[in-house]
Amino acid sequence: MLPGFVLMLILSWIYLTFGINSALFAGVFYGMQPAVAALIFRAVHSIGNSAVTNPLLFALFFISFLASLLGIHFIFALIFPATAYYFSRKKQYLLAAFSCLLILTVAFVYGSVSSFQLSQGTAAAPATPELFFTGLKGGLLSFGGAYTSIPFIEQDAVSKGWMTNSQFLDGLALGGIIPAPLIIFSTFVGYFAGGLGGALAMTIGIFLPAFAFTLAGHKYLEMLIISRKLKDFLDGLTAGVIGFIGAISVILWKEAVTDIATFAIFLLSMFILYRWHAKASVAFVMIGAGIAGLLLSGWI
Repeated sequence: MLPGFVLMLILSWIYLTFGINSALFAGVFYGMQPAVAALIFRAVHSIGNSAVTNPLLFALFFISFLASLLGIHFIFALIFPATAYYFSRKKQYLLAAFSCLLILTVAFVYGSVSSFQLSQGTAAAPATPELFFTGLKGGLLSFGGAYTSIPFIEQDAVSKGWMTNSQFLDGLALGGIIPAPLIIFSTFVGYFAGGLGGALAMTIGIFLPAFAFTLAGHKYLEMLIISRKLKDFLDGLTAGVIGFIGAISVILWKEAVTDIATFAIFLLSMFILYRWHAKASVAFVMIGAGIAGLLLSGWI
């Protein structure tokens, strides 16, 4: 973790100190942003291909995807598919319908309260504990790896006004070019929102569940995974998470792909990522896209 954290911290400082108002940096990220969108699209397809294995799971994935695009709170996108699939597999359709209605109501109420608070101007610069809990939420809900943490971090970072979607994409791009897990982009978000303390808090929060489960709860986690009683619930939950990521990927794609040039970079990045599966492919695509951005901006 430590080398990746230090590198991301340095890059975050450079970005905030020089990058935001720099035409040179704007050219680099002009090319990198569509490449990030391609990376997330590829991840959604890869995870979904192994997790969405029957028509019912596909339907639940699609409902979660549409609900997330419409702005319904992520509680619905997660718990609805899990509950619906669990009860449907047990042929308890009345319970499935009732629980789904209850979850939808909670999601709407929670989302409405959050929107009202933001509209009343209650959103403020995040305190360090808030950044820690945002990271912790991303770490706890990362079903399938770093890519599944993206929507949970993005929802807080953008909806609470810590940064724009464009800046969030820049952080993901930086995370893709350094020798560290992609989840290290959380350091960028934490630094952007709360300086050094925020970077430490969010990084600790997002990595804490992985360490805790491995060191203290591995035995019990394995028991949960192999439990037949929970398998259907977890399968539905995974389909919901993939739908949620898919919705965020569309939102970020619209931010990143703004003209023919960025669309071409997106398509070329997709082609390379599908054809080349080595670990170095992500860094290669990010750096190549950054150079393309510089060429298109007239810097090279």
